[in-house]
Amino acid sequence: MIREMLTYIGSSAAPGARRAGLVRECVAITARHKRNASAWQSHLEHCKRHITQALKRADPSKPVLVLGAGPCLDLPLEALAAHPAGAVLVDAVFLPATKKLIAKYPNLKFVLSDITGLLAGADEAKEMSALAPIDTAGYGLILSVNILSQLPLAFVSVPPEGENEKAIMQKIQCAHVNALSKSGVACLIISDYNAKVMASGRRKDYNTIESIMFNTQSIDNWTWQVAPLGELGAKRELSLTVGAWQLNWEL
Repeated sequence: MIREMLTYIGSSAAPGARRAGLVRECVAITARHKRNASAWQSHLEHCKRHITQALKRADPSKPVLVLGAGPCLDLPLEALAAHPAGAVLVDAVFLPATKKLIAKYPNLKFVLSDITGLLAGADEAKEMSALAPIDTAGYGLILSVNILSQLPLAFVSVPPEGENEKAIMQKIQCAHVNALSKSGVACLIISDYNAKVMASGRRKDYNTIESIMFNTQSIDNWTWQVAPLGELGAKRELSLTVGAWQLNWEL
């Protein structure tokens, strides 16, 4: 607990991110991974394999853009660093441990940024552009990694309550995907899209993304056992269904 508190204090955050609870969430993710490394292994390997494959088609003269870098648990850092033009890793939170990790790779750059454009001045996402403010110019490949489902967390409950929260969730996620679709850059999106909660023998399912990717055929799907039995309580567990999608792949 003390270590997590020190990590929280020492982390850097984009304007509004700390108030929105994103620093606390990022610290919690790293702690949960440490407790459940074996349960997470398959998911992380799937992510790294798809990213490594995607890098093969990236223009060597242009850097790779990674959205949702977080603590970099799901990123093949050596493969990204080996890309001739390097990679720019973007997230709203930069943990101290991540700073030390990235420093080992001169070809990687971490940029602190809010990719929704909403954290600094909005308490809810009612008035927002149809395109998220993501600078995609000059990149040879865009990777959106385990972030799409997380983007609305500062604005809605989990799962979203009522039609208003579902609409906000969909607006934020659509803006992200629309910005990538219109970028003219090949993009790989990895995101969970369904959650299954088991509690005292009863199961509850809910979608973690609101339809935005369901009209596009995924190239792969797998299960991420986020919280095995006991992590959230003696009789609770949480697993996510994750998909990988390719946008602008024909360009």
